[in-house]
Amino acid sequence: MAKKTRYLLLLLGFVFFIIFTPVMVMYVTGLKYDLKTGQFTSTGILAIRSTPSSVDVILNGKKTRGSDGDIKFLIPGEYNLTLEKPGYQPWSKRFFVQQNQVTWANPVPNNLFLFKQNTPPVAISGSTTDFALSGNNLLYLTPVGLTITPTNDYSHSQTFPLKTPAANILPAPNGQTFILGNDEVFSLADKKIIDIGNLITASSTLEFSDDNSLYALEKNSVYEIDYAGLKKTELAKNAAAFSVVLGNIYYLRQTATSSALYIQPLSGGQPQLLLNNLPTFTSGQIFVNFQKQVMLLLDSSLYQAAGVPVVAANNITDSSFDQTSSNLMVLRGGELDFYNYSAQSLSFITRTSLPLSNFILRPDLDYAFFFKDGSLQALELDLRDQQNEYSFYQAQQPEKFILDSAGKNLYILDGGKLLEQTIR
Repeated sequence: MAKKTRYLLLLLGFVFFIIFTPVMVMYVTGLKYDLKTGQFTSTGILAIRSTPSSVDVILNGKKTRGSDGDIKFLIPGEYNLTLEKPGYQPWSKRFFVQQNQVTWANPVPNNLFLFKQNTPPVAISGSTTDFALSGNNLLYLTPVGLTITPTNDYSHSQTFPLKTPAANILPAPNGQTFILGNDEVFSLADKKIIDIGNLITASSTLEFSDDNSLYALEKNSVYEIDYAGLKKTELAKNAAAFSVVLGNIYYLRQTATSSALYIQPLSGGQPQLLLNNLPTFTSGQIFVNFQKQVMLLLDSSLYQAAGVPVVAANNITDSSFDQTSSNLMVLRGGELDFYNYSAQSLSFITRTSLPLSNFILRPDLDYAFFFKDGSLQALELDLRDQQNEYSFYQAQQPEKFILDSAGKNLYILDGGKLLEQTIR
């Protein structure tokens, strides 16, 4: 190689180094030239993960890509993001991207779920009084009896006659045992119905424990119901409300002047006082999660049960508790909140003058679901900007709905009509 050629190559290499090294440094450090300010500035990243992932990503009104992913080198400031896909309802939110930081489009659970648009519900049954979902099986009650059908093929169903028509169905946590009305037990595993009418009364309050055992509150006594052996055992006296969790009975005792919370192990032993000097009440509920944190709903007031009773909220008109996920939701004065056990405080969901009912919290989707004036809706939990809200079905006589574990299908009971609607 000639000396002149070698010098030329060295010169080109030097020029390349001089030009592209600052570019590489800027790329690594996230610097970008801001045309508005005429200066180099540190940038931020907008992280987008969605289901489905093949969506149109529109930033400040301009389509940037046809799939989710990270948008890098954004000048710090406010951005409007919209995700769109044919057949799905659009999602949009306004963010403030900060320098040297990653801003998630949906921080929890780091994924955005888009809902399908205008999917018609499928009719399953008429004259339905109640229903439950167990894996891929749908169970529902009609005047004919109990019907079981796979959710992927409603033509393959089985119907079991009952002693008397049942108005409600209570599932055990394992989804294998069900109380029909207040006097029959159905086992999904062996398709067997057991009559327990001689063990309980029509006024008994029934509850499954976390280990799927059945208990009843009857005439101020708590009983364990052995439906296989057709016998019951008294466990606690003078109880006004109870809950059985992790091998313990939590129950409220009430006198004419005060109330107290007790705990008693199922293995035996004397009851122990947990909380004293509670106000008297007409109706009471005990919410215990798997960390043994206790909340009490006494009439319309919610109390933290930790050493001394502390009022968490008043004027409560409705509540919903999911023990598995520790999700406690309360409705008070048109405001829907959920109780954060970790922070020991209420977190806001929404406020409306319209009636709300049958609310379900799904943090795995980052949405709350409820009937709002008969409209079955999903409301985003992210409060950084406007909450995306979607309507799926307008019920004439809203009674109940269940969202399956995958968050893809709604099962709706509307004036005796049982329907399924696919939303994802």
